[in-house]
Amino acid sequence: MLEWKKNGYNPAGELNKNQELQRIFTLLREGFFGQGQRDLFHPIHDNLLYDDVYMLLADYQSYADIQKKISADFLDRETWVKKSILNVARIGKFTSDRTILDYSRDIWKVERLHISKPPYLNEIG
Repeated sequence: MLEWKKNGYNPAGELNKNQELQRIFTLLREGFFGQGQRDLFHPIHDNLLYDDVYMLLADYQSYADIQKKISADFLDRETWVKKSILNVARIGKFTSDRTILDYSRDIWKVERLHISKPPYLNEIG
């Protein structure tokens, strides 16, 4: 992506490379999704075509390709269950507690504050 930005990213050029994306943009421009409000999605159309700071049009095909793979995996129950279990098993490191501790230490540079349990909590567990 940095290479694209350095060389001058051209959203219209990306649009011209992809027929499916061209059809989507035609539908946006013609008001297909607007439920009677023909211009409803023109700001999105124009922003992507003339600005596209996040280079979404350049990413479109890779997104569409992986979405097709995900859909196929979902239809294969054994594959989907296996991938779901592995995904959950691998997220243990990414808890909010760990993230906050990492931020405290690495970004905010603050010490952990240990707080004693209030006495009334000893009575209820």
